[in-house]
Amino acid sequence: MGDLAQVAAAAHERSGRLDETVGILAESGRAMVIVDGDNGSIVHANDAAEDLFAGPLGGTNIDRLIPERPRGGHDGLRRAFMRNPTPRPMTARFDVPAITRTQGEMVVRIGLTPIAGGSLVIAEIDQFGPAE
Repeated sequence: MGDLAQVAAAAHERSGRLDETVGILAESGRAMVIVDGDNGSIVHANDAAEDLFAGPLGGTNIDRLIPERPRGGHDGLRRAFMRNPTPRPMTARFDVPAITRTQGEMVVRIGLTPIAGGSLVIAEIDQFGPAE
């Protein structure tokens, strides 16, 4: 998990204000989104995330960023994470396929940091390479 996600999580826990957390994430050059853990809706995406995935992401479901083939299993993975929302650093274990701005596929590495008592999750996203 990146330092910025930890800083944003700590700021949110101190203030309880999502706008402060969003402000910290906006400064990052790394793609980051805040996801509602209950329904998978993207609450906020910084510019780097919107550049990576081609366009406004707020209000859309996180599953929209996953290719159709593995999309069905993602909801179950998200729900399992929300039963035990603990920080998960970026590792090869969390390499997942994602949809590019041109509707092709790429591989991204994901780090997860729960905030707001686990009801929201900061997802840090690094493009790792093209899909195989």
